[in-house]
Amino acid sequence: MQGATTGIPTSPVSFAFLGVVSDIPILRVSFNEDSGNDDISIAGLYRQAAKAAEAIDRAFTPSAPDDRVLLYLPVTQPWLRQFVPAQVLIGHSSFRGVTEILDAVFDYRDISIGTIHNILADAVDTARRVNDAQDLSAIAVGAHDETYQAGRPVLVGADVRSTYCYLLAAEDHGDETTWGVHLLDLRDRGLGPRRTIADGGKALRAGQAAGERPEILARSPDGVTAAAFLRSRQALIADCGLRIADSSTS
Repeated sequence: MQGATTGIPTSPVSFAFLGVVSDIPILRVSFNEDSGNDDISIAGLYRQAAKAAEAIDRAFTPSAPDDRVLLYLPVTQPWLRQFVPAQVLIGHSSFRGVTEILDAVFDYRDISIGTIHNILADAVDTARRVNDAQDLSAIAVGAHDETYQAGRPVLVGADVRSTYCYLLAAEDHGDETTWGVHLLDLRDRGLGPRRTIADGGKALRAGQAAGERPEILARSPDGVTAAAFLRSRQALIADCGLRIADSSTS
């Protein structure tokens, strides 16, 4: 009997195994266990058949649901004061979305939109105190720009290397005086970049000249905002800032 065209093994051991697994009498063959031609026994065949049957059962048996308790989470007021800012700032959820998540996931409804507002207001005050205590003397290259929120100018300053935002202030005006006051306050916290990226806004540049030494101002290409220039040149400018810092200390 040839198995070359069918791909089925034709040795006596193979047929014996198939006979044990399938229980088809025609596939059962007899062989001499004492002949030494085959290193196998009837008991070994049945053990292998049992393993094969177990593997098939496992493959087609639905896995049991994993309902192990991973952790216990007590929902306390301090936990809520962490959860609410995380949902708003990380998950970009709305105030009402936070209440719906607490209701759907935690079955907790004893929180109002006003409470969420108060939690975030307290978090802003805490974050402001932490930010105001930061030492800005290590910033070698800064980027300044203006954006607008609901028609109000928001003054922005960021470290090019780390992208740390050291200035984010919503103001009624974005004039020279406003820029200058903020930059002078930042100087009191150690801000003294060797280079500054900015666009061609007259108020920004005039405020920069009032708040810093005019000669360290570097202008970005015409028609390109500082934010766009920062995104495209961040790695290059950071590398330049490091080389400048290295050369100044050598």
